[in-house]
Amino acid sequence: MEGKYGEIIQSSNSKIHNFTLVSGSGSDEDTINTNIVYVMDSDKFSFTQAEVCLQFHDDSPAFAPPYSSRYRGLKDVFVEEGKIVETKCPSNYIC
Repeated sequence: MEGKYGEIIQSSNSKIHNFTLVSGSGSDEDTINTNIVYVMDSDKFSFTQAEVCLQFHDDSPAFAPPYSSRYRGLKDVFVEEGKIVETKCPSNYIC
């Protein structure tokens, strides 16, 4: 993985999850039931919002260590500032 933060992302990933990180190119194939995570260069691709309940979603205790309360609190701050908004996506079992 290349780019400004590639080394940092790779290092953090290998210490915690050891996913296979692949540079995303847009319209990439689904990776469900694989170990692949696409990483998108935000200088090339604009932010695409998920459902609000999934933005900054914390799957703890499934993942270790759990995300910090400061990180989880970003969702509320971003909603308040209008950076993320409710979508028209149907509810899912997580939400």
